[in-house]
Amino acid sequence: MRIMQKLLSGILTLSLAAGIVGCTGGGNPSSSGPDATPTAAMGRYIEQDLGLPEDNTKPKTLIRNEDGSLHFWGTYSPDNITSRPRHYSSSDGKTWEEQDVSWLETVPNGNLRAICGDGKGGFYAIVCEDNNTPHLLHTADGKTQEEISIPSWNDSAAGDGSMTFSMGDGSVVVGEQGSVSLEDGEEGGGDSSQNSPSYGQSLTILSMDLLDNGDLLVSTLNQGILRYAPDGTLIRQFKGESMGSTANGKDLFVIDYKKNITQYDLESGSQISTISMPATTSSGNLVTDADGSLYYGSADGIQKLAPGGSVWETLMDGSLSIISTPSVMVMGLVLDGDGGFYVLLNSIAGGSKIIHCTYSDSTPTVPDTELKVYSLKESPTVRQAIGVFQQNHPNVYVNYTVGLPDGEESVTISDVIRSLNTEILAGKGPDVLILDGLPYDSYIEKGVLEDISSIMQGENLLNHLTNVFQQDGKTYAVPTRFTIPVMVGDKDVLNKLNSLSDFTAQEDHASMFLVNQPDLLLNALANASFPAWKKDASTLDDKALTEFLSQAKSIYDIYHYNEGEDPNASMIITSSMGGASFVESDFMSMQYVQKKTDMYMTNAGSLYAMQFGVSNQENEEHTMVKSIPGQVKNAFMPRVSAGVNAAGSQKDLAKEFIQTMLAREVQDYMFTDGICVNSASFDKAVDDLKEMVPDIDFSEEYRDLVASLSTPVLPDTVLMDVVIAQGISCLNGELSPEEAVQKINEQTRIYLSE
Repeated sequence: MRIMQKLLSGILTLSLAAGIVGCTGGGNPSSSGPDATPTAAMGRYIEQDLGLPEDNTKPKTLIRNEDGSLHFWGTYSPDNITSRPRHYSSSDGKTWEEQDVSWLETVPNGNLRAICGDGKGGFYAIVCEDNNTPHLLHTADGKTQEEISIPSWNDSAAGDGSMTFSMGDGSVVVGEQGSVSLEDGEEGGGDSSQNSPSYGQSLTILSMDLLDNGDLLVSTLNQGILRYAPDGTLIRQFKGESMGSTANGKDLFVIDYKKNITQYDLESGSQISTISMPATTSSGNLVTDADGSLYYGSADGIQKLAPGGSVWETLMDGSLSIISTPSVMVMGLVLDGDGGFYVLLNSIAGGSKIIHCTYSDSTPTVPDTELKVYSLKESPTVRQAIGVFQQNHPNVYVNYTVGLPDGEESVTISDVIRSLNTEILAGKGPDVLILDGLPYDSYIEKGVLEDISSIMQGENLLNHLTNVFQQDGKTYAVPTRFTIPVMVGDKDVLNKLNSLSDFTAQEDHASMFLVNQPDLLLNALANASFPAWKKDASTLDDKALTEFLSQAKSIYDIYHYNEGEDPNASMIITSSMGGASFVESDFMSMQYVQKKTDMYMTNAGSLYAMQFGVSNQENEEHTMVKSIPGQVKNAFMPRVSAGVNAAGSQKDLAKEFIQTMLAREVQDYMFTDGICVNSASFDKAVDDLKEMVPDIDFSEEYRDLVASLSTPVLPDTVLMDVVIAQGISCLNGELSPEEAVQKINEQTRIYLSE
């Protein structure tokens, strides 16, 4: 368990980096596209990377002094355990100098929680001891310091600042620094119906601001926002939730968990108004100016709300900026005093980046060249590639269309695909097609896809996984990610499982594994069986489908967990930031983690997903990772497979875009849509995991597993959804396998014939 906690502690505390690129000033290019008129609109923000020193410093805050100098504060872990503060300053944003932080060392082994500046070179910092007791320190010169006594803080170590999530008959405890532990509970005890976190009683510091009169505002997770006088006297407590706050000389603005902004009068403490957040899909940073205007920076860009207004104005559209990529998260927004912005970014890679956005009235509002990219579902890999691509092509607007956005229920997948096909046949289709879920075989047969063999030459790829779309000497698409349907668990158990029938042949059923929902089992097994279900592009293999459902039914009957159906037992715990997901655990894996079973199955979209199970074992020699034995062997699922529309108007740019998707600037990041296919990026991922958990080295096992993969599973989304839906009825005993196959044929016959 100690090793697993170390792995998850590293994963959960991984920070969200990845230049001059363009950002629009007004309008919405993601919906309207480039201006086709001869007199295109001019003016947008131009983004410049200020080039922080190369290191693994995680950002805390960015401060701009009255003289225009910048001060970046962050933390780093020289031994992967202890967190130490770091301070860089720059007078011009071009060169940075590291500053002395010894004035913070009066708190031994202290953890820097929050810091703010007075604009004249002085700083206030909150540093916590190992036991979580916070100390408020002040320096006027960056060398000497004084501690401001706040008596109530001496009692704040009574709690541990942790968050506890109920789960079945136990709980998952996420410590304030990211440590993870599992606690057993009494059978049947406690109501976990909401899976809502409860917090430790300690003072959990989020941020700190300095008011013009010298008072301090301390934002906390569990005690609201506290206003202190310069001598440490508590003046006022603004109770309630806070996901971020900002203040000027007279007003305080607080974001709650429902993403509304509450405006308070700083002096009286009374609530003035409630303000709706901008229509943004991501979290970000809120700031205000002396006039009371609000500015919100996120992956969607920078929006402004005038005092008393109700409509947010888009100043900078994130779709043309590096800030929209899932490899970074906006951590700070600072006005530069001249109409521009400094944006502090936190990188998945473990570092920080600062960009300066300034307005250029001589730059087209929207680039005049358009590249159309289409995928059925949202892809963080595509999002990352767009940001990187536009750094190298500032005059190209990448118009990314998602056919089925998250939460869209008004149309079906088959309707969306039919509409796309109509556009393609009319010559109006996208330039780049992400083929996941699309009828790729029909596209190849009908000549929709361009031969992209030329871009594959010399690429440093896992070629046995990327050549799955080669036919007759031509390459029609390339997977940029892949996933692996695997089992993780005890070697002796897994070595006995070499076919679907082996699951039902084992004598010790009780401890092998548990599954609580039919779709969970069906998805795990289907990912290693799908190729067997079709005789050709338009004909199903009824015998193979019937055999699959029969085996799945037998397995479910034996391993189905039905002791007091608890919907929270299937709670999914995901460690992710932006589009990055490192570990996602479900009912099967959590039963294994709690050592109630010998194995679990998962469709591993990252090496971390497999290491999650491996690290549960104190002795890794008894643990292994193995491909799920389905109706095919050594299966893998190509993901984010990209092709070029042969009738597209930007075929050369489309090929360059796919090359960007395969480059390390995209592949080095681990996203929710699969494992990287760039071999250098894959080696880096293996090495990073070894560094994160040096007690367990599964490097060779992971490399051997990936090298053994030989059967591509290219599921048709429409067919897969129908099989799973009818399979659920079969496993629940509502249909026989034969009846389920008959319904599958009825529901897919027209679709497969198109």
